[in-house]
Amino acid sequence: MSVCKAASRPFFAMLYIVVSASVCCSLRGGEEPKKRVRATQWAWVLPGDRYKTLSMFERAQYDKAATFLKSNDFRAAAAEFEKFKVQFQDSATTSTLAYVNFMYGYCLYQAKDRNAAIKAFTEVLDYFKNEADDAAASLFFKGLALLDNGDTRKGLQCMQQMVEDPDHRYHPLAAGALRRLAENYWKQKQADLAVKYWKQVCADFWQANPEEAKEARNAVTNVYLQQGDYAGYEGWLIGDANRENAQHRRWVAVQAQEVAMWVFDANNYGPLKRDAHLKDARAFLAWFKAQKPWFEKGNDVWTFYDRGINFLTQRLPDKKERNDMVAEVSAFVRAARDNAKDDNARNDAHNKLAWLVDRLCEMGDFTQAQLCADTIADPPYAAYKGYEVLARRQKWTEGVAKLQEIEKSPNQYWAGRAKEERARVYRECTGEYEKAIKLYQEIDKPPGTLWSIQDAYKRWGKVKEALTTLTEIENSFPDQAAAAAWRKVQYLEEAGDKTAAISGCRRILKLYKGAGESSAAHQLLEKYGIKTGGGVFEGGE
Repeated sequence: MSVCKAASRPFFAMLYIVVSASVCCSLRGGEEPKKRVRATQWAWVLPGDRYKTLSMFERAQYDKAATFLKSNDFRAAAAEFEKFKVQFQDSATTSTLAYVNFMYGYCLYQAKDRNAAIKAFTEVLDYFKNEADDAAASLFFKGLALLDNGDTRKGLQCMQQMVEDPDHRYHPLAAGALRRLAENYWKQKQADLAVKYWKQVCADFWQANPEEAKEARNAVTNVYLQQGDYAGYEGWLIGDANRENAQHRRWVAVQAQEVAMWVFDANNYGPLKRDAHLKDARAFLAWFKAQKPWFEKGNDVWTFYDRGINFLTQRLPDKKERNDMVAEVSAFVRAARDNAKDDNARNDAHNKLAWLVDRLCEMGDFTQAQLCADTIADPPYAAYKGYEVLARRQKWTEGVAKLQEIEKSPNQYWAGRAKEERARVYRECTGEYEKAIKLYQEIDKPPGTLWSIQDAYKRWGKVKEALTTLTEIENSFPDQAAAAAWRKVQYLEEAGDKTAAISGCRRILKLYKGAGESSAAHQLLEKYGIKTGGGVFEGGE
């Protein structure tokens, strides 16, 4: 598939993948970093060495503005930075004034006052162009403001100017400029230029702006996978220096699988391209399976199986491939269980078998799921996973019987968990509310069981008993009181008892002023046309 053909598919929402420091060189395809790459990431906060140059009074004013900005009160922060400009215009250093003028514009931009922000950024570029850090940041955010205003041509001109200016091109924010230019090329179906710019972000900014580098890397990976060009993908991310580096090769495979989960979503192909989807997804799986030796060399085969099974579960409905890998995984985990030398290793094997049970249920293979559950060597654990297989099939009679068996286990954890689950099944699935309430009373773990009891009463249609239980929660558990009071109001409103609901709202406003439920109560009163004026009140309407 050509790059241009790949570009015709919808661009995907970028994935964020954590990369360890040991594989950061992958972002450069094995190349040495350029000499002027900056390792420092950009942040609006005044760097410590520059903060030290401020006078005591300047620091006080800066701290006030910064505090507003940290709390997202952007207009207040802009006002304080503007005060700094006025008060210290004649005494502050040029470097400080450049920064403060930029921050004034930055706060206006965050407040969505874009035209004023553009004017402020332009002033920095006109009067402080020799202050490279602040000028570069002003140019970037001016471009963003223009783009946000819909002035694409001028916005992209700012981005182009930034990546071409030798004083700005290695500033951390230049990564964002490059990426936006790349996205524009992608939209214009100039995929070769888009890929070139994305790769430049990866090469130049893997330390200085790792988030932008991740997005760019995922974008390039997307193109290679859409093309089916796995040799090109490997050539880009591996390089000669890492050809035999098992840790790096595992990272490359995991990176591809993360992106593949989007690329090979059947919805991206549509119902008329089912065959193409299956062909492309099988090609990826074949490539991924060829990476298994690198996971074996790193004693990390489980990651390979985890990624492979998830791909088969969610992206490739191929029964043969699925059964083959499931058989591999099952044999691998059973061997680990049988060779386990301590309880931790055995528990890890049991957890992995339980994970496989869940994946088989997701595939709809309940027979295999039950067989897998039976291989768990911890009887109550195995029985509980067997119950979950029945629950997935909504076989509640058999499921409840299985839970009752587990409750007889001497293992208190599994016996207690089974009892709580049986109560939930009665309450949420079978509608046996009286049984549910009796079980919750036996379990007796308030306030959780009380919340479940009131819910069971409500589902049963016994609102009075539900309200009584909520009152018990409110009176006995102060940290739950506001939530219980508001739930009562909701039930009363649903029952059409407007007078009682209004009274409940007033009570919440009086007793639980600082709680989120107070705001909800205020809104409900407003809905009823009762003006509270933001105050606490009692009495009639």
